[in-house]
Amino acid sequence: SNKFFYPPSFIDFLSFSSYSISVIVAGLATEFASIGPGVGQGTIVGQVVEGIARQPEAEGKI
Repeated sequence: SNKFFYPPSFIDFLSFSSYSISVIVAGLATEFASIGPGVGQGTIVGQVVEGIARQPEAEGKI
């Protein structure tokens, strides 16, 4: 067969089952899906700190 002409990493990729590929894709999707909320929460906290810095007397309301 032609498998001997491919690098070993490519042969290992060909031996993946559809289940293992779906597990890898699910992990990557979860990782990328968690980036959005993290950025959103960081933006909110940054705006709160900026608001308190601009108006320290409004700290309790914020």
